[in-house]
Amino acid sequence: MNSTTASLSGLLAAGMLLSGCGGSASQGPAAPAVSRAASASPASSRQATAAASPPLTVAAPSAPGSPPAAARHASGGITVNPVGAVLPNRARTPGAVNPSVSQANIGQTICVSGWTATIRPPASFTTRLKKEQLASGYTYQGDTATRDYEEDHLISLEIGGAPSAEANLWPEPYNSPEGARVKDVVEGKLNALVCDHAITLATAQRAIATNWWTAYLTYVGPAPAH
Repeated sequence: MNSTTASLSGLLAAGMLLSGCGGSASQGPAAPAVSRAASASPASSRQATAAASPPLTVAAPSAPGSPPAAARHASGGITVNPVGAVLPNRARTPGAVNPSVSQANIGQTICVSGWTATIRPPASFTTRLKKEQLASGYTYQGDTATRDYEEDHLISLEIGGAPSAEANLWPEPYNSPEGARVKDVVEGKLNALVCDHAITLATAQRAIATNWWTAYLTYVGPAPAH
């Protein structure tokens, strides 16, 4: 009886031991599985967030607003040489040519009477530009009255100057010994020389853009008496 009881007790103990081991065995692998899921959860969360959020982009810069009219121009006023001839500020008005005029087509462009009238910019444009230039300090002896100036093409239209380029336009004063009316003379002379094939178009353009007063003395003659 005692031996039977001992056998039963041994079997029960073995059964309990096996049951405990089985429980540990079934629960053991489950814990690492949860741990992996937990460790994977932040990555999954980041992936889900990334999928839901739009990609980061850098916005294109917006176009700047137009600066004040005077700010679009370099500073500086009109130059007066030792004999009193007024010259444009080279930094502001270096001169510009009309790409539609070439040596090959002067017979159809600048040498045709009345042709410049077909390309001359409207007075509304040149008057506005003149006012802006005068307001920014592009003046003769501080005079800002628009009526005292001609908005002049440094390289004149008669020798292929650009009609509307600001680099070719400047407020040339009338009230100076050697001013707008004197420069008009050399412009006509250079046109005649180019159309007579006495000088090239490029030579005339370069001469007047470099120093219109020197061009006057070279191609017209001595300064007019006052």
